[in-house]
Amino acid sequence: MSSSDATVLEARKRIEAIPDEQSQMAHMYMFLVAGEPSEVSGKYAPNGKDAHRIEYMVNGERFPAVLFVVKNSRVTPSKKNLHRGCILPLDKQYEPWTGMVFDWCQKHPDENPFAIRQRKKELIPDSYKRNLELQSRGIFKGMKWVKDVYRSNKEIVKRREIDFSSSSLSELRIMNLKEFYDFDEVDFAHFTGKRVIPSFVPEANTRIEEILSSNIQKDEIDRFKELSEEYFVKLLIPISFLNEKKSTSVLIREYIELNRRYDTAVGITNSIKNINYMFQIKLDILIFKEDMSLITNMLGKCGTEAEFAQHIGSLRSVFEIEMEPLRKILPEFPPEGKSIAWAEAWLKANMIKPHQSMIETWKMINSFRNNLGGFHSEPDPKILDNAYRYFGEKLVLPFNNYQRLWNSVLTQFKVSLDELQQIINNYEPKRETSTETQFS
Repeated sequence: MSSSDATVLEARKRIEAIPDEQSQMAHMYMFLVAGEPSEVSGKYAPNGKDAHRIEYMVNGERFPAVLFVVKNSRVTPSKKNLHRGCILPLDKQYEPWTGMVFDWCQKHPDENPFAIRQRKKELIPDSYKRNLELQSRGIFKGMKWVKDVYRSNKEIVKRREIDFSSSSLSELRIMNLKEFYDFDEVDFAHFTGKRVIPSFVPEANTRIEEILSSNIQKDEIDRFKELSEEYFVKLLIPISFLNEKKSTSVLIREYIELNRRYDTAVGITNSIKNINYMFQIKLDILIFKEDMSLITNMLGKCGTEAEFAQHIGSLRSVFEIEMEPLRKILPEFPPEGKSIAWAEAWLKANMIKPHQSMIETWKMINSFRNNLGGFHSEPDPKILDNAYRYFGEKLVLPFNNYQRLWNSVLTQFKVSLDELQQIINNYEPKRETSTETQFS
């Protein structure tokens, strides 16, 4: 694999600045499919009908995609120029260029959409390829690429710096797929139709040979879709993450964690609505404050004590409700009592024994709210330490795991809501017996 001072972000920036639309689309396509110049504008170029709109189901969710059928310029061991399928997400958050190139292909269904002509009557594919290569030199002027030179045994002999070219763009894309999307040797065999990185696993080598020697026809859309499913899932990483200078494993882990936190946040807001609905039907009261900004606050960054305090304050606000309707349900409840204490008293009055963690979780959230430095100048260290431990952390200064602590708070709060939901669903209010019935 080659390396370079050229970056994916710089290459994309320059391509997006190309004024000529056809040239811009040709370079976008070349990058997306890791194509050689001859696979874009030369002998093996596609026509507009080689782009197909498809769809995948991933974890029950539909993901629109585009299949670009590419004819390999590299001759395979079986001496056949096989087709490969490059499937890319259509959603702009994952790859904004997919839809742009697909729309361009739709406008040129019966011709090569990327035939770069210098003269109107120019009809030779090799000329189109040369024109593309010449344009690439100007577009990427000043960018350098470090080329690896190999012996016949694949040992690197030397590295030499060259001007960035159309062929370099293909290699940059391969590096992008490997480092950012975590493509393995089997993924590359499907996507590029060739060996990109060596495999030392016999089973993988056998599979790669099968992929490279199979002769899939260009109209076998379902076959391409089936073979590409494993790597398609890897491409579902927001393109905005390219701006982050982090490893692929860290990016994927953060993305998965964000999705998990989003699911928890949505679950919490839905549970609050459902619980309030049931309490309103059965007792004509609401026991949680519903705040539309709550979900946004739950998803916010939480890397410092100040940010954690802000999130806790937002979550604690769900307990800040009008107490008068609740006191009518329990007339003997102390006038100074708050909603958490009322819930505990209501459970006791109805002889309902919840899991100890339900009320305890709410009290610990309240302890954070009442003792964090952002709210009180004199926090109680013992109460704070107890709250940290309850949510699985130990308060050792300097404390740096606020995001993990916040995730734990959300998870346990959701568990407590699930239990209360079950309680109110099964609860049947006591019906008052009329005087007439009592004395009949």
